[in-house]
Amino acid sequence: MGKLKERFLALEDSECWHEIEEGALLCLPDSAQLDRTSLEAIAALPPGTAISSKISITPDGSLTVLLKQMSRGRDETSLVPLLEMMVPSIAPGSRIVLGQRVRSPERKISIVPEWRTVHNVVTSPGPFMREEERHFRLPKPPSTWPWDIRRALATLAAAGNGSLFLTAEKVERNARTLKELSQFHEELIAASYIFPEDRAVIAGLLNCKAMLENQALLRFEVAILATRESETLRSLIAMSLFGTLASNVAAASEVDLRLLAASRFAPARILPSKEEATDLLVTQPLRKAKEGKLWRIASSAEGIEVTLSDRDRARHMYVIGGTGTGKTTLLCSTILQDIRAGETVVVVDCHGDLAKMVSAGVPSERVGDVIYADAANIGGRFAIELVPSCADSSSFEIAADTLSGIFKGAMYSDTPEGFGPMWESYFRNSFALLAGASESERCLASLPRVFNDPAFRRQLIEACAIPSVKEFWTSAKRAGGEAALGCSDILGIHGCEDL
Repeated sequence: MGKLKERFLALEDSECWHEIEEGALLCLPDSAQLDRTSLEAIAALPPGTAISSKISITPDGSLTVLLKQMSRGRDETSLVPLLEMMVPSIAPGSRIVLGQRVRSPERKISIVPEWRTVHNVVTSPGPFMREEERHFRLPKPPSTWPWDIRRALATLAAAGNGSLFLTAEKVERNARTLKELSQFHEELIAASYIFPEDRAVIAGLLNCKAMLENQALLRFEVAILATRESETLRSLIAMSLFGTLASNVAAASEVDLRLLAASRFAPARILPSKEEATDLLVTQPLRKAKEGKLWRIASSAEGIEVTLSDRDRARHMYVIGGTGTGKTTLLCSTILQDIRAGETVVVVDCHGDLAKMVSAGVPSERVGDVIYADAANIGGRFAIELVPSCADSSSFEIAADTLSGIFKGAMYSDTPEGFGPMWESYFRNSFALLAGASESERCLASLPRVFNDPAFRRQLIEACAIPSVKEFWTSAKRAGGEAALGCSDILGIHGCEDL
């Protein structure tokens, strides 16, 4: 009798969806309005009724949104059209234009999240100690879903174009559903003792308890309609909405707990906001590059090229990965692409592996452009010229400020009292004199000679073309004479050995 009753009360999920009403949104609500609303209004609908949004996006980020009222397991004439009444709750501040339903042969690609497996190694008591591994296969509860609709749409746009279907259905609380929920609740209670601090287990326990107590159950369905079906695209969409990869494993029973939620724990919306739609429209990386070079990163298993444009590269790139995952290979590939394109490239490598790979891959026509400076090579010599050739330039100001910061903050940070306004004034004016020295003498090693070698200083002052610098040194000599211009007295660096 129990089996017969359970079968009688079960919802026939094998029935396909029936569209009751359809309408196009003329505008989207702003984020503040969406944050104040939820899908609890769908909980007031008759069981088996659903509201679905079809969000279509083009490669340039343009959006069109359709809302549909649907039913499952019932004839479409048995339910009253309610879509126009539901829009103020689901899309506050938006207008909808109801139109005639168009039945299209669209083949949707359903996306469900992977089950989350948690395991724990326990030691069995008894004379023969042995370790056992307990596994709990749990769905990630909706309260911890990222549900990033904008990211999912951006993924579709990057793939070419497509449509994202988000459906929220009011589920009937039948005997089969309650039985599945009760069994799942018992498993979660057991898991909470073993994993008392696991966020997903705690959130799942709260969600499951709410589903048992709340009369309103919601089931979510996610599907896409894309120009090209691929496992990578499905997983990217699943990561955006569920925070897990897409699963190829169907539910073991008719009740798929991975997509079930109590109304108050359900995601807040099935629509993008006005701000998200605007961001998608102006997001350049989604558009196909019309000019400029493209950095080829890799290609997917389906043959889709993964590239970066010049605009992307201008925003910097940070490569993260474990040992042996290909970070150095990726950097080497992109650097060599720039070298082959005739670009100027500077590679700073503290380990040496990347520098060796890049130098080995330099094409023959650019070998003459390579400057290889190895600080670990004692026999080799290389220098970095820090003194610019002109004191009246922005490069001089940058170099002077940088060196002043190095002296104050890095080399002599324990004696801040030695770097006051007097030191700053003498340092900048002596540095300005060095900028006019000959190429062989234009280096930091000549800085002590500005103070200790009067003939060298007079030579630099005569060659200096900046009146303010000449006036400074004339006033300094007049105030204290040659004896007052000693390097150790002015710069506070005994013997100036560090220069």
